Amino acid sequence: MTQQEKMEFIAGLLLVSPHELSPESELINFIHWDSLTMTNMQIEFSMYGSNITLEELRACQTIAELCDKLKN
Repeated sequence: MTQQEKMEFIAGLLLVSPHELSPESELINFIHWDSLTMTNMQIEFSMYGSNITLEELRACQTIAELCDKLKN
């Protein structure tokens, strides 16, 4: 998965346009960055082989950090 594909994937989970994201975008600024989204993200990431805990997701502060957690 390319960096662009990761950004598009994450944008879909955050219910925003990929054009609204940059690697430096802070997750706290997204209205849909909540426990429900994190749980959904954990499930979706696991479908791509990225086993991530909710604690690891909570620790992420930027889109770049989320991209790093998502396996290629």
